[in-house]
Amino acid sequence: MRNSALRTRKQESAGSKSRILLGGNISLYNYLTSKQMRKTQLIQNKAFIKNISEMIRMITIFLLILYVSSCEKERPEPDLTKFYPNQRILKDYFANTIAFESDGTAWIGTSKQGLIKYSTTETIIYDSLNSVVQNVPIWDIAIDSEDNVWIGNEGLVKYDGKNFTRYSTTNSDIPEDVIWSIAIDSKDHVWFSSSRHQRGGLVKYNGSVFEVFTPTNSDLPANQVDDIAIDNNDNVWLTAFESTIETSLVKMTNNQWIIYPGYDFGDPPFIFDDIAIDSRNRIIVLYNNHFATPHQFFEPQGFIFDGVNIDYFNLDSTFIFKSVMIDHNDIIWCTHNTGYAVYDEENWTVVDSSIFEESSVFSIEQANDGNIWIGTGKGIQIIEGI
Repeated sequence: MRNSALRTRKQESAGSKSRILLGGNISLYNYLTSKQMRKTQLIQNKAFIKNISEMIRMITIFLLILYVSSCEKERPEPDLTKFYPNQRILKDYFANTIAFESDGTAWIGTSKQGLIKYSTTETIIYDSLNSVVQNVPIWDIAIDSEDNVWIGNEGLVKYDGKNFTRYSTTNSDIPEDVIWSIAIDSKDHVWFSSSRHQRGGLVKYNGSVFEVFTPTNSDLPANQVDDIAIDNNDNVWLTAFESTIETSLVKMTNNQWIIYPGYDFGDPPFIFDDIAIDSRNRIIVLYNNHFATPHQFFEPQGFIFDGVNIDYFNLDSTFIFKSVMIDHNDIIWCTHNTGYAVYDEENWTVVDSSIFEESSVFSIEQANDGNIWIGTGKGIQIIEGI
């Protein structure tokens, strides 16, 4: 009996322990199951949120595309025709260079056809038959505040409204008879290039004395002076070169020289060519890339320089820029081998000369009335209303 009772208590005790263990396992199972369900739910929530975020992103992109598309549709196309010539004059003349008197009278230098005075009332041709102007190319013309006309011909020629005066190597101190560029400062001093390769230099004429600057007697880095421009402070800027690896942009102030070597602006071979100055005294310089090698075809074709900062510009390597002009709104106009291009420092507008049946453009200037005159091998094309 005693043993039976003992076994009974042990069995009950064992059964009780089994029930306790079983109950604990059930609780643990429920806990784990609940945790797993929460984890699964959390993952599902994250996936749902991610899907919603992706949907929002896609909708945003779609709406943005719609907005941009609508803006593009509403944006008017640029009117290129405003840059097209609408008048042609002097169609039988090769116009190298153009300048204007204060009353709007135009003076045109030709290749070998003399000097043309053109106004609304008359057209006069001056050449070797009726003046000292020689039948050789006229490279540049500048007009001072008294409307005296200065011409780069065979020597420097002045026209005062009645008479011509020719200054040459035989009757003056100018070193060379080739006059590439002329610029006039606020005091009506005439600055001009009287030079060729390793000969001559920069000349200043004050009305009585010719002052000649060469590499021998000054800091001018090379004899050949290609182009000259004068800024609003009467600083004289010029381009000079000795070779395609020795070219410089030069600033002269009160006989003090600042030389900017070509390698500061790019990798040779090239030379600095035409220059112009805008109303903010920034210098616009064109490269002459005729000597560029194939790997340099995408080098800049010009730059804007404020004395410290350089802003390069490039249109297309197939265009070879020849001359540059800044209009009254500081827009840059460049002539090139097949026409001209207009640059507002953001976008280019390119006009091919085939639109006016002429493939060669040599000069471009703005008249006092705002019209643009384009010198070609077959006369002058005029853009009115710019």
